[in-house]
Amino acid sequence: MPVISTNTAANSALLNLNKNASMQERYLNQLSSGSRINSSADDAAGLAVSGQLQADITTLTQSARNAQQAETLLQTADGALARQSDILQRMKSLATQYNSGTVDATSRSFINAEYAELVEQLDLISSSTEFNGQALIDGSYNQSFVVGIDATNTIDVDLSGIDTSSAGLSLNDALSVSGNGVFQANLLVGTDAATNSTLITDLTGGITGAADTDTLAFGIDLNADGDAGDAGESSVTFTVSTTTTVADLVSQINALNDSNGDQIFNAELVNGQLTISLNDPTILDTDSDGNADGQVLVTIGAGDPLQLIGTNAVGTATTFSAGTATTVTAGDALSAFNDDLNIIDAAITTVANARSQVGAFTSAFQFQNANINTQIENLTAAKSSIVDVDIAEAQTNFTNAQVLTEAATAALAQANQITTSLLSLLR
Repeated sequence: MPVISTNTAANSALLNLNKNASMQERYLNQLSSGSRINSSADDAAGLAVSGQLQADITTLTQSARNAQQAETLLQTADGALARQSDILQRMKSLATQYNSGTVDATSRSFINAEYAELVEQLDLISSSTEFNGQALIDGSYNQSFVVGIDATNTIDVDLSGIDTSSAGLSLNDALSVSGNGVFQANLLVGTDAATNSTLITDLTGGITGAADTDTLAFGIDLNADGDAGDAGESSVTFTVSTTTTVADLVSQINALNDSNGDQIFNAELVNGQLTISLNDPTILDTDSDGNADGQVLVTIGAGDPLQLIGTNAVGTATTFSAGTATTVTAGDALSAFNDDLNIIDAAITTVANARSQVGAFTSAFQFQNANINTQIENLTAAKSSIVDVDIAEAQTNFTNAQVLTEAATAALAQANQITTSLLSLLR
């Protein structure tokens, strides 16, 4: 029935107009933002899931950076190891040259000078190779890298087993003739290297405490009974006096011959370093099986203050003290007597193994980085399917809402005219 107090048609038209306008606004918001979810009311569950996905994507993005930085760190270590490998190759060449029969003592001193400098360079590279203030190849580096979503997703880079310093590689700081070394000592007067004319009693390093009438004996103990005086064995006893020089000591040691009249020891002083070696190390191999059955015997007179301080045939710190007969080579394989080539070869192998270990870590990070990037791609696609708006669908919905809004506006205008028409009945 016609009424003027309540315009039901207008109220219905207004309700639809508000509904359609709200829909139009929603779809317009999606089109302008590119996102299907612009508030929690749009899709509460989707918003929660997309938030977690975004957190994972952010974490993985940083993990990818971690992996890339780890690769850079490992490349730094590998580059340093490559240079050390080059140095060791040169050191092996020098050792080979040093052991040539055509090289005299002066030439050996020059070779040793270069060799010593190369040892210093090895140590410098080992101590100075750093990444962000952390040393890499001195045996101290051990860190973890997060390369995933969770804190437990790590790659542990443990380089603590890689110590490429000269000490870590068991390198001597000077060369000696391979296969026949007995003892080495740096003879010093204060901080100065001793010369052949230096008095034994003036020495403060290498040989210490020497006094007049002190005795020092070098001998060959072929049956290893602690006595170099048996048949077929030889020894020489050197007595210190106030005028005894280093050259006198070298001369006395070199004067010792075996039962065949052949010189047993070769002692020389080069740049302050006293080196004592066997001319023929097979003299100790009494059964020709490649092992030393005999030994070199060094004895200092009982009660003498004299001491010899240096390294033995295999590079171990050794001190000969008064009143004790010290064996130097007993039980060692002849091939192990201060064999510089073997020591350097072992160092080359150690550095090569270190590079292999670094390379394995690098490969692991490369594969993990590729996996991370794949995860980022897939998670981004999953997030997109939840939050990104389908432009075609949103535009269609917006157009529909726009048409409905316009229709509702027109209907409301028509509904508002109804009451006006009814008033004409009162005229």
